[in-house]
Amino acid sequence: MARENLPFVIWGSGGMAKKLFDVVRMNDSKVIALFDRNPHVKSVIEGVPIFYGEDGLRQWIASGACEMPCNALAGVGWPQGSERIALLNFLSRYGFLTPSVVHPTAFVSPSAKVARGCAILTYAIVDVHSTLGEACVINDAARVGHDCVLGKGVFVAPGAKLLGKARIGDNVLIGANAVVLPGVAIGANSIVGAGAVVLKDLPSHVVAAGNPARIVRTGDR
Repeated sequence: MARENLPFVIWGSGGMAKKLFDVVRMNDSKVIALFDRNPHVKSVIEGVPIFYGEDGLRQWIASGACEMPCNALAGVGWPQGSERIALLNFLSRYGFLTPSVVHPTAFVSPSAKVARGCAILTYAIVDVHSTLGEACVINDAARVGHDCVLGKGVFVAPGAKLLGKARIGDNVLIGANAVVLPGVAIGANSIVGAGAVVLKDLPSHVVAAGNPARIVRTGDR
């Protein structure tokens, strides 16, 4: 989790950056800069400056705006699970710490294992003996049940539920209010549609929807 008393920067300037700003603020810390590759986007956080691209990052560091190390968050959401991981590696190379953050209303079991760069948002639950890989997002009111194992870059949308011992591959999207039944495995880079109920294992690189969930498309996103 985040080291106390160190400020944050966020790479990204969209909805996920807004959510992460709220988590940081509610944990009595502060965001001091945003970064984005797109020079046309504006800062989504009032009073927080935005800088563009790797050149902007270098200039900001060189200005001494923050004594390093500083905390950094990957403020991009779905479907950029792999991009969140790449951003963590990129920011680490510049000396940033890349902690996970947890909203004060969320619950994370002391026995859960949470890798770096995760975001556990409002009223989310990560239950006992669950494991989250790097750069997972557990969104508002989502639940990760006991003994679940999530790979890297997984995005669990608001209200979704992963029941006990579910196994989720890298870069999977679990749509809003979807339910994955106990022990079900979902392969890497797959999408589970909003409201779907997944009763049996799904392979990698598929889109599944409905109740019960059925594969509606195959192939890369």
